[in-house]
Amino acid sequence: MIEDFISLAIINLKHRKLRSWLTIVGVVIGIATISSLLSLSQGMYAAVSQQFELMGANTIIVLPGSEASISPILSMLGSYLKDSDANLIENVRGVEYTIPSLYKTAEVKYKTETSNTFIYAIPADKGDQFLEAFHGIRVIEGRGFKKGDKYKAVLGYRVWKDMFSDKINVGHYIEINGVKFKVIGILGEIGNRMDDNSIAIPIEAAKELFGDKNQINMIYVKVDSGEDVEEVAERIRIKLKNAHGKEDFQILTSADLLQRAGLILGLISMVTLGIAAISLFVGAVGIMNTMYMAVIERTREIGILKSIGAKNREILTLFLLESGLIGLTGGIIGLSLGLIFAKAVEIIARQSLESNILKMIVTPDLIILSLGVSLLVGIISGLLPARAAAKLNPVDALRYE
Repeated sequence: MIEDFISLAIINLKHRKLRSWLTIVGVVIGIATISSLLSLSQGMYAAVSQQFELMGANTIIVLPGSEASISPILSMLGSYLKDSDANLIENVRGVEYTIPSLYKTAEVKYKTETSNTFIYAIPADKGDQFLEAFHGIRVIEGRGFKKGDKYKAVLGYRVWKDMFSDKINVGHYIEINGVKFKVIGILGEIGNRMDDNSIAIPIEAAKELFGDKNQINMIYVKVDSGEDVEEVAERIRIKLKNAHGKEDFQILTSADLLQRAGLILGLISMVTLGIAAISLFVGAVGIMNTMYMAVIERTREIGILKSIGAKNREILTLFLLESGLIGLTGGIIGLSLGLIFAKAVEIIARQSLESNILKMIVTPDLIILSLGVSLLVGIISGLLPARAAAKLNPVDALRYE
């Protein structure tokens, strides 16, 4: 019986092709928006999680400023920390070591070409600890910093590969804000544009170069193995607050950073899903209108079905199948278009931004959710018209012209 109803529903939809396709459009837009957004947001969250995992769970980031931030780059726009803060943190119980960092933008010159890029500076004697702390960073040519280095530079992958017409090799010299630096190493590709287009120099040279004698943007803290990261973070908070007289800094663990990134992605998702919900509502109204029109056009057919023994629930089922098919068809098309769009965004982002952060992930849950929502929208939208059809009096329906 159900197979017959499905066949009949498909035949009826084919008889109203134009109206059916116009009705489906609203569902297509909504489901395409949902599927593309969720696939990209899941991909971004996975990529961000991977980046934070590279830092390790036993790490703490200390930033200047009291306002919440998930990026140390934003700290460049506000206040600074001091060298004395790093020294203070180094002596906190549970801290294995600290790496104070200074971030700036500068003009870089190689031969006759110049380019503005990002400079990050760390203590020369912490070069090995820096490579240990950030597992995603590795030297593919030359070496990292060692004690005694000053006017030396380690190039990010993109700086070395394509920032200048002539490739910079280990042993060559570049100028940063007019000061010569010898290239001693090349970093492997990290995967995001900012890091790969950066140049690392010793902080001792950076302070002379930029005139920031006692200023740093960020302090990376490695916690001793076996220590509770949250407890160590609280000890650091108390020490710095006592030293500063106020809490004009931020202390973030890897979990905090991931949570804040997830919150931002969640807010973006909620806004876009709200837009998609409006589209689905419009699609639902269209399905309801189409099904009411179908009931009016097929009143005599309903009367015939009832006269030969069709029950109210069978008429109800027939019309719910039709509305459900409309929704499901829109869901299949919308899901396909949404994933195609998400893949296109991923490819464009990878080529233009040179970053792997914006990528799509397709999971079974995403497919089930998209198709389930579209089917549910179709069924709910067709419920009232289907009930109206089921309640028709067979005698009146047969006399309807």
